[in-house]
Amino acid sequence: MAGATFSTGRGPVLVAVIWTWAGVATILYVLRATNASRAPKDQKSFVGLRWDFIWVNALIANAFLTVSVIYGTGNHQPDLTAHQAVYSALWSWIGQICAIFSLVWARFAVIAFLRALQGPTYQKWRYALYAVGTAQALINTIEVILILNQCSPIQKLWNSSLPGTCGLIGVASK
Repeated sequence: MAGATFSTGRGPVLVAVIWTWAGVATILYVLRATNASRAPKDQKSFVGLRWDFIWVNALIANAFLTVSVIYGTGNHQPDLTAHQAVYSALWSWIGQICAIFSLVWARFAVIAFLRALQGPTYQKWRYALYAVGTAQALINTIEVILILNQCSPIQKLWNSSLPGTCGLIGVASK
């Protein structure tokens, strides 16, 4: 990572917070894995794990945000070189998009958990759960599409020195 130096601004605080919560989430994830690995044989599973278990993961977003901090996120923009500013923004955008999609997977995990709790009762409510999950997936997908299309060319989103326009920033930020 040429040109990368760990942030001396508020970036280390960001990294400490996200990885502390990632540690808590990992402990809960392992506990859930232990429980899910004991799924009854009549429940749908993937490699012996209940299918709702495999949707819960946001560590990739944390990794991208950490790389962003390595390039300078958390510092004031004037304190960064042009290279650091571009790459901190790039990795930050990638991390944010991963985080948006991890929210969708988390909703699916909650829906699957509620379905497992309901069992065969309240069959009509499963359609409401699926509608909520579908709406969440559509809204978040539209959000990512708006983010990626607010600048033309797309690289201008993280590199403001490139020629082009960012005419949809107002639309994407509302």
